[in-house]
Amino acid sequence: MKHIDPDIFHFWINNYIGSNYYSRYKHIEAGINQDDCAIINLKNGEKIVITTDYLNANPIALELKIGNFYDLGRITVASNISDLCGTGAKPIGFLLGISSNKETNQEDIYDFVKGAKYELDKIKVPLIGGDTKLGKSNVFYGVAVGYADSKMKLYPKNSAKKNDILWVTGKIGSLSASVHGLSLNWGNQNWINWAKKTIINPIIPIKLSNQLSLKKIANGGTDLSDGLGADLKGLCRSSNLGVLINANNIPLDNNVLKLAVHLAIPEWFYSFIIGGDFQFIVSTNKKYRTQMQELGFFEIGVLKEFSYGLKIQHKSRIIDMPDFGHKDDRKMSFKEEVSYLLEKLKINCNEN
Repeated sequence: MKHIDPDIFHFWINNYIGSNYYSRYKHIEAGINQDDCAIINLKNGEKIVITTDYLNANPIALELKIGNFYDLGRITVASNISDLCGTGAKPIGFLLGISSNKETNQEDIYDFVKGAKYELDKIKVPLIGGDTKLGKSNVFYGVAVGYADSKMKLYPKNSAKKNDILWVTGKIGSLSASVHGLSLNWGNQNWINWAKKTIINPIIPIKLSNQLSLKKIANGGTDLSDGLGADLKGLCRSSNLGVLINANNIPLDNNVLKLAVHLAIPEWFYSFIIGGDFQFIVSTNKKYRTQMQELGFFEIGVLKEFSYGLKIQHKSRIIDMPDFGHKDDRKMSFKEEVSYLLEKLKINCNEN
């Protein structure tokens, strides 16, 4: 029996419903594969933006035995809200879904909800509903609801433009490096503390998203849930574009650099592995460079015509950009996947 591949199932759905499906529904601004969120038109140009995301079946925090259900609640909220940030919508509500197996202590489920509420309270978003079931395993998901009073405030991933500058909100690759370093039992106590905090303490760039939305200068964007290469490929595919990334411009934490130096690998490799840093990428016309820099965004590349392909400048060479990232279908633990993808990166970039 062949199982579905969850990483490409949305393409099957899109093909099944047909390319003209949304033409029947004038109130739909963006649907499947057009953005990571659904965008629904209301009256007077207002938009409701909705996204949903499951917590991974084997969360990193539990796999590495450094987190608890409270932490999982926080991460479930962050993974959904980051989708809204990557589209430019202002979060206005959150729904929480829980399926608990009969062996799970009810206190753990209470802690999960407490963690979710803590993360929501931080960003002043209300918990407005959800559902709870008993099942064969623990399953957690969220539904985040956002709002925009104008299309100009949004930057869906199918709206990037040729010659746009590509920006990222903050340091990326930290989660990948944390998983890798901890799995190798590497680092002094300060490094280990940083790695554990990186995994269980999500920081959502909601302020940057709101500020950018108000300026109405962004074109296309997406959050980095699966790694820079995989998610940037999705943006380029949706907008029918190519890209050139400057590896030296990718912002990285000093602790990522330390691990990369220890292992004698290019430090930017970690940004192309499993994502999970809750940052987002976004494109703007080059005339907005100064405004973006003043906001605190990092310039990492430029969007090209589709025929250019996906490229990255590494040292003095321009090579094919790695476009792989986290995939559930690999059926690997996160420790295994990080090691596997690092070896794959070495081969693809001739770094052996």
